[in-house]
Amino acid sequence: NPEYDVQKETVIALGLALELDEDGFEDQLNRAGYGLTRSKKFDIIIDFCIRKKIYDITEVNEILHAFQQDLLGANTKD
Repeated sequence: NPEYDVQKETVIALGLALELDEDGFEDQLNRAGYGLTRSKKFDIIIDFCIRKKIYDITEVNEILHAFQQDLLGANTKD
């Protein structure tokens, strides 16, 4: 669907599920029109998880929660 805009969190969750390495993750994010920035805590945590090969979404969400960040798979945009 050309009118569907995938959310950054969805792209990240897919990358974790596919256990993409750093280059694969960056490529996937770029293709969707996104990237990770060093100015957002959420992005820094995701980058850390990718570099440490932490792909379990529950573990990633535990780290995000510890830093009071939105969780992957949580509908917080309403």
